Amino acid sequence: MLLNTLAVPEYIHDLLTAYRTCELTTFTKTGMLSVVPVVAVWDDEAASIVFATAVAYPQKAYNIRRNPHLSLLFSDPVGAHLEHESPVLVQGIGKITEDLEAKRLTTLGPKFVQKIPDQNYHLSPLMKRLMDWYYVRLMIDVFPERIINWRAGDYHQLPDILGETISSQLQEIPQKHMQPLWKPEWAKIIAKYPTAAVSCAFGSDYPFSYRSAVKIADNRNICLLDPLADGFPAAQKYIQYPAALLFHAFSESMKMDAMSQFQLQGYITVTDNGVEFTPVGCVPGLGSRRFDKPQGMEQFTAFPAMVRSGKRKTKEYLQKRTFQSKGTNHES
Repeated sequence: MLLNTLAVPEYIHDLLTAYRTCELTTFTKTGMLSVVPVVAVWDDEAASIVFATAVAYPQKAYNIRRNPHLSLLFSDPVGAHLEHESPVLVQGIGKITEDLEAKRLTTLGPKFVQKIPDQNYHLSPLMKRLMDWYYVRLMIDVFPERIINWRAGDYHQLPDILGETISSQLQEIPQKHMQPLWKPEWAKIIAKYPTAAVSCAFGSDYPFSYRSAVKIADNRNICLLDPLADGFPAAQKYIQYPAALLFHAFSESMKMDAMSQFQLQGYITVTDNGVEFTPVGCVPGLGSRRFDKPQGMEQFTAFPAMVRSGKRKTKEYLQKRTFQSKGTNHES
């Protein structure tokens, strides 16, 4: 497989640098999709887009090892200071390497700090001791194979497409994952966010992502999404395609206590009435068990629990060394 086959134009490079966060979409072990927010930077030396994940939370790396086809959607304008929104979707191949001594993370540190100034690498002695495990990292390089750019910021218009031609490969959802699920509290969470990052598996062998307003249908178990430009990307009507919605928000300070995220996994169906998303499950974020951020007593217990869990999982990872160059095939 050839990597880095697509040269990134300067104006795209500028957009990738301007957006503070992006939405990573990977295929899960079951054939579903997972979409999570990450902070990614451009590495001139490797000619790749790079993001990192703590070895205590390697699930996205496991997904990429099984299927390296992934996407990064640069779409949230908060803190980007753009004259007008110009979302970019990068579809490419992911490659995982260990950075246990944080050498590469330190090298790329200034670029990460530019995007997340509140998350500096010079912590207080107490926090440095508590969070030492957090900087034991896996680095994921993304080598672009296709770039899709909505220059006018309008997903209803046909975008510019650079790189590989989009195929019409079908990615139908596994039958055992088609049981709809709805919980009443989800409606309040969805209502807090003006849009969601929508990722689906139609029209390409890579995940396809865009942003959409989300409206709950009257029966309260289906979400209605904004339509895209006619015929793009290719999708057959009434075929159920794996999909996920990510609701997330952050402030310009990037402080953790101001961040929130919530993911619904399910499938998308294109009908005569529009685009419908049917959830089959949820993934809460940022230490919360049920919501998009800790609530009630969770506000006081989430951080200590995260530290304990992070230290334990980091120790377990270092015993297995899953992603070393001659590593084993251990997997959670």
